Amino acid sequence: MTDNKCLDVNMTTCFYCGEANGIAIGKKLISCENKWDTKKIFGGYEPCTKCQEKFEEGFLIMECQDEPVSEGQPEMQSGVYPTGSHWVVKNEAAAEVFNEDIAKGGKVFVDKEFAERIGLYDEKVSK
Repeated sequence: MTDNKCLDVNMTTCFYCGEANGIAIGKKLISCENKWDTKKIFGGYEPCTKCQEKFEEGFLIMECQDEPVSEGQPEMQSGVYPTGSHWVVKNEAAAEVFNEDIAKGGKVFVDKEFAERIGLYDEKVSK
């Protein structure tokens, strides 16, 4: 009996919406018996086209914390781990909450406490 080997191909997902946005091919061959056993894997923090378009509609607020949300989560930048919660608000609303330099930047990282304090977890805002 021959042990046939196949490429280990998996789907990468958008961190923000969870939809498939690419493929990842593993470095090792796997048994062909498992070739349909694909997994969804983290594909990085680059948004998919749909999310990028949504982000460009306004000001992006991303909830982050200073330690990984789950084991092995990579940093987005030094000491910044996104939780997955994010909101796109009108630029005018961002200008009322954040200083001018931050508002011009197009996005900001906040912790959960700050997001709650400015009302982002209110039911009306989250829908």
